[in-house]
Amino acid sequence: MITAIQFISTATVGEDDINKERIQFEVKKVNDFDAENGNALIQLTIEQIKSYLFKGGQQFSLPLGAEGTAFQKRVWQALQQIPYGHTITYGKLAEQLNSSARAVGNACRRNPIPVIIPCHRVIASNGIGGYSGATSGYLINRKQFLLNLEQAQSSVPQEQLTLC
Repeated sequence: MITAIQFISTATVGEDDINKERIQFEVKKVNDFDAENGNALIQLTIEQIKSYLFKGGQQFSLPLGAEGTAFQKRVWQALQQIPYGHTITYGKLAEQLNSSARAVGNACRRNPIPVIIPCHRVIASNGIGGYSGATSGYLINRKQFLLNLEQAQSSVPQEQLTLC
């Protein structure tokens, strides 16, 4: 199972004459890492992330084992229901989960498997919002890149998106 993923750097690369950001990452291994099965899982993760970055519309089909509170896991499950290219506000997601926008934001910030659990699709009602605990800098640039990649700015209006 994948328990966490860490993006360690970004670079611009071209594929099919289109420049896109490539995100290098490291999959964190669980303590009882099984090299034979684990290496296959890491390879599958790499293939699916490459597909996400360069082909679009990727639905991840990976066994996830993110550790968190019951509420965090509930938020992370809801995040996985947000379709590619769509966004939802912290407030709207909180309303659907009978919670507060701040609690949803905190759960997003603690997401150990970004992109695969797409917390970048949750935005503030007045702008992009935060990403991985940041409100400016390279992490916000990464969130904006991911939203642009998915063309989220032209997504279905928020009121038409229901998750729960």
